[in-house]
Amino acid sequence: MFRDRKEAGRLLAEKLRRYEDDPNGLVLAIPRGGIPVAYEVADRLHLPLDVIVIKKIGFPGNEEFAIGAAGRDGVYINRHVTEAYGVSEDYIKAQVQARQKEVQERYRLFRGEDRPPPVQGKNVIVIDDGIATGATCRMALTLLKRQNPHELIVATPVAPPDTAAQFEGLADSFVCITQPELFTAIGQFYVDFSQVDESTARGLLKKIEEKLRTRHAPQAVDIPIDNQATHGILTLPEAPLGLVIFAHGSGSGRFSPRNQSVAKYLNRNGLATLLIDLLTEDEEREDMQTGRLRFDIPFLAKRLKQITAWAQTAEATQDLPLGYFGASTGAAAALIAAAEDPAPIRAVVSRGGRPDLAGDAMDKVRAPVLLIVGGNDPAVIDLNLDASTHLHVKKALQIIPGATHLFEEPGTLDQVATLSAQWFIDCFNLSPAG
Repeated sequence: MFRDRKEAGRLLAEKLRRYEDDPNGLVLAIPRGGIPVAYEVADRLHLPLDVIVIKKIGFPGNEEFAIGAAGRDGVYINRHVTEAYGVSEDYIKAQVQARQKEVQERYRLFRGEDRPPPVQGKNVIVIDDGIATGATCRMALTLLKRQNPHELIVATPVAPPDTAAQFEGLADSFVCITQPELFTAIGQFYVDFSQVDESTARGLLKKIEEKLRTRHAPQAVDIPIDNQATHGILTLPEAPLGLVIFAHGSGSGRFSPRNQSVAKYLNRNGLATLLIDLLTEDEEREDMQTGRLRFDIPFLAKRLKQITAWAQTAEATQDLPLGYFGASTGAAAALIAAAEDPAPIRAVVSRGGRPDLAGDAMDKVRAPVLLIVGGNDPAVIDLNLDASTHLHVKKALQIIPGATHLFEEPGTLDQVATLSAQWFIDCFNLSPAG
């Protein structure tokens, strides 16, 4: 017997200790009962926590008989059943639309408008407070597999042996504290199995997010440059996969809300970030009047190289793979810096960038380059298309539909963050020569 879900989660965390501080770890709770259990696991292992909402698609006239499922990132239909029983496509389409709407409403209830962490390449631990038949969990795994996780783990305090056997081959591992032969209902194994209300569930999700954010809070750093100092914000998550240095666009700096938003997403996915002013305070005051320095791309590239040299010697970052995230004119500076000092730079991302301003340096860049442009920014799309022909490395051009130059439209900056995180993670996992 477990005293409550909290105790069950603490005991389950001990069985999952190998994932502690895993930079690729992600805990997904099946709401609502799975959330308090998953919270204890995520808290003790220092892993991000989210929910996975699955809505069953029932057979016509018998909703309990599942013919498929809908989730946030996909739909599964058991075609063997639907074809054998002649279930119409109109019925399936209507059910899919209705269930997907319910799924989105549930996610908004739990997470608001926050974008979920990516599953691709992650070690995903799916948790419920108990598994009886396993139907919901199996459907969740089917949809998760399509997102190409590195490893899928099902973890639960209690399940009958025959249910546990169903996960062989479907999950990479099944972790369970007890598998009793006499199993009637999940609640019989808890002293306190009271219902988890929505307010409590939302509170736990926000609490773990806040704990992860403050565990390694951003720190102010001063970097010596040309006998002066420039200011930055360094954020180091636990066991960072690499360091991303931000090269801001014209007239921008470390407090850029767009780059801060992207940086927070990178932090949540195990990447350290350095938001840095490329100009000193005196230079910024001068530039406010003249606008001269913000468009001096070689000068900004020189500054970026000096900052990179600092990162290579600072105790907290000296052993980390390095990448650049450049916006607007900052992207051109990042490409020049990567070309002139190619050895330490493992990846470059350009958001709404002006790679054309990098000139001949484009032919010398040796780091993989991701160019991200708004779909409603035609002039910059053309500039990026032309500039990309001068890149002789791994490269990609991603156009975000509906986005203008500053990516101010709802959801567009989230797409930038997701694409950037995956690019840096993939490139940092390559060998230096790769």
